[in-house]
Amino acid sequence: MAKLDPYSDIPSLDPSRKAADDLNRHINEGGAHDDIVILDERIEAREAERQSVEEDALPLDEGVSEGVPTEEVLARDARRGERVLQTVSDRDSVRLLIFTRNEAVRTLGSFAQKRLIEFSNLFAEIHVVLLSSEVAEPSGATIRLADNVWLYSTDSTSWWKAGFDAYRIANEQLVFAGGFRADIVLAEDPFESAAAAYYIARKYERPLQVHVLEDIYDPEFKERDPHNVWRLMMAKYLLERCHCIRTNSDYLRSKVLDHHPAYTDRIETLPVYYNLEVWRDMVPTVNLKERYPQFKFTILHVSSMTERSHTIEVITGSAPLLRMYPTIGLIIVGSGPYRSAVEKHVLALGIQNQVAFEPMPDEVISYMKSSNVLIHLSEDPSEDTVVLEAASVKLPMIASKQNIAGTLLVDSESAFLCNGADPSCVGYRLKEFLNDNLSRTRFAMNAQEVVFERIEQDYVAYLAQYRASIERCV
Repeated sequence: MAKLDPYSDIPSLDPSRKAADDLNRHINEGGAHDDIVILDERIEAREAERQSVEEDALPLDEGVSEGVPTEEVLARDARRGERVLQTVSDRDSVRLLIFTRNEAVRTLGSFAQKRLIEFSNLFAEIHVVLLSSEVAEPSGATIRLADNVWLYSTDSTSWWKAGFDAYRIANEQLVFAGGFRADIVLAEDPFESAAAAYYIARKYERPLQVHVLEDIYDPEFKERDPHNVWRLMMAKYLLERCHCIRTNSDYLRSKVLDHHPAYTDRIETLPVYYNLEVWRDMVPTVNLKERYPQFKFTILHVSSMTERSHTIEVITGSAPLLRMYPTIGLIIVGSGPYRSAVEKHVLALGIQNQVAFEPMPDEVISYMKSSNVLIHLSEDPSEDTVVLEAASVKLPMIASKQNIAGTLLVDSESAFLCNGADPSCVGYRLKEFLNDNLSRTRFAMNAQEVVFERIEQDYVAYLAQYRASIERCV
């Protein structure tokens, strides 16, 4: 995979430094807006009576815009809820400020929002600033997600203003009696979120943690969004200045270190929790059968489209059946450096009318629940979650023995397993699934039973590890 060209070391010619200088100058000059709903209109009066900032949490129960019904947001699976509640009595005193561009955090019932609520038992306070250019109703309102979790949205008029607005909101909402409320500042991306987080952390002398959750070094990353050229410049500047970096896979960790070897002592992989129960019970938001009514049988392939994903082999193995049966469709979800090669391969095989490409969604469970079969030949450990998600929702699969399926599942009992990325095995096993509905059902039930028995579901232990990973940045 080709690496990005290094940036110039000449300060006057380095766009990333110029952008940062412009941002810094704008911040220092100020620029007020009056469109933010103050968390509590009586805070100033209450704080004026105090001689110093108390160490424990302020009473913030009154005056909050109840944008999300607490009962609905906190509704959880009983078993998982019990585990989370066990951590309440031992909650740390750390107060966390998170900057994010993930719009799902304000969607009622979304995984991202539930995750924030579950983290409420790990920290004394969690303040989340959403960098958004999508105006919500009511615009700019503060939403209280839990007793100690608040969400503020910038609702900016353009993408580049979101960082400035996020910085302003953090200053307005989290400075009480001259003291800054947060102990740790966290950015969930190394772009606009990290820019706002960096200047807040620098101003109030707080540790800054930046998360890298996607492959920003993929040569096609710049093509996915017209603003990504600028985002890459921001990432280079900001990753050099944060206290610690977290990735969500060892693969991404190695990619960051390939480009920045000096980061070894401050980069870690976040702990991963495979929430099988949530996946199993999740209500689908997308139905592939409705989206593609021309297909009576849907084959799903979820891929990051790297060399190790073996997407081309999946297409080659499926092609004979696709040409034979026009009502069979192959849905490929994801993108990556091999995307162009994959599209050319589809055209070369003449099956473009039966292959559809979908971008990687926030959650892929809906796609799985409306498919008939999953094909997963990837040897990349960062893609192992796909197998576990499919098994948890009882989606029969054809997988490689070289990934987690080969460790957990048994060939011809809980899945069809191929020796590596073998297109002929894919084609042969697809025919068997088409001709035997009972096998698909039996395999799916067996796979679900296996993963629930063998995948650790100690959510309390996961939460403790996650909190430790955050707090090691202090």
